[in-house]
Amino acid sequence: LPITPSPYDLVKYHLVHPATLCHDFSKCELCSVPVRLVLQNCSGEDVWVKVDLLPSVQSGTKSSSLMSSTKSPEFLWSGAVCTKRTLASHSLCSVPVLALFTKRGVYNMDSVRVSATPVGQEVYHAQRWQRTSHLVVK
Repeated sequence: LPITPSPYDLVKYHLVHPATLCHDFSKCELCSVPVRLVLQNCSGEDVWVKVDLLPSVQSGTKSSSLMSSTKSPEFLWSGAVCTKRTLASHSLCSVPVLALFTKRGVYNMDSVRVSATPVGQEVYHAQRWQRTSHLVVK
């Protein structure tokens, strides 16, 4: 019998982006970085996937909490920041987005939430984050 993954391990995902980049903020106040979110269906059946790219909040704020009106984001996402799609059995897909920065720093890019469920089911389960992702803007 095939092994069925846990409902929390249907989809593996990670971000692909440069580790470091240099940007002259005196010439352009906004640094735009192409990022790919790679999704891989690890199950033997088609799944529905929801992706939410959340604003990254300032240090000292728990990353799982929602940003309050007095906090400003460290960086913002642009593009398909909230999307739903069907991912075929054992398939891969790539979602292109942009990360937008207004200052130099080391950024934790882990503000990604992916949830999934087998096609035809209604309950989505948060998928486990696979690897930490940082980006240095100089």
